[in-house]
Amino acid sequence: MNYWHFFAGVGALLNDFLAVISVVGSAVMLLSPSRANSFADMSVVPLVFGVICQVAMRITGTMPASIGFFKFSPQLVDILFAVALVFLALKIFLSLLRTRRSTL
Repeated sequence: MNYWHFFAGVGALLNDFLAVISVVGSAVMLLSPSRANSFADMSVVPLVFGVICQVAMRITGTMPASIGFFKFSPQLVDILFAVALVFLALKIFLSLLRTRRSTL
């Protein structure tokens, strides 16, 4: 058993929960006006860990029909991780735009 199989096994158990946490945290981070939100900051860790686990399931060929506690399909988990990534990228873009405007 190598590392990819370990991450694939963890992903089969937890990836739907990680996807939901990352989407909710990224949405909170996007909508909050300040940077002082620790729950939103912690949404990055489930996003990165969940994407690693999802890639490991694809590499090892152990993608189950339904993933985790909520029994989401693998496609829905992929979409949730993509939405979380878009929210984070949008937050970074808006904060860069805000700092650029304040310097003008």
